[in-house]
Amino acid sequence: MDKKENLLEQRKILKRRKPVFLRTDWHKMSVLGWGRKKKQKWRKASGRHNKIRKKQKGHQKMPSIGYRSPRLVRGSINGKLPIIISNVMELKNIQNEKIVIISSNVGKKKRIDIINEAKKSGIKILNLNAREKK
Repeated sequence: MDKKENLLEQRKILKRRKPVFLRTDWHKMSVLGWGRKKKQKWRKASGRHNKIRKKQKGHQKMPSIGYRSPRLVRGSINGKLPIIISNVMELKNIQNEKIVIISSNVGKKKRIDIINEAKKSGIKILNLNAREKK
């Protein structure tokens, strides 16, 4: 195995060990009292006596730099770094066997043109919804 494959394997092991980071008291009811729960998304713990902020034993973990994946494979998908494109010309400059993500600020008309061009050249686009995959 070469270095990149070894790092991908290492990243897989690290991701398995990484806990799910949830915000403090995510399970409690909201402040409004309407029965809605807080978002189950990480927000930095703040507060004078907060056990999570203090990293106290027995409480949930906080995200820290030690949970990051190796630099060479960070952000890669199946060992390949995705390329963000915003028009058809950028798509034409890409060689085959590349993974592409269409930029979020591209409109519907231009997005359709990019998808059609990618289908012709056989380039895989990652951020397609169910309607666009057809």
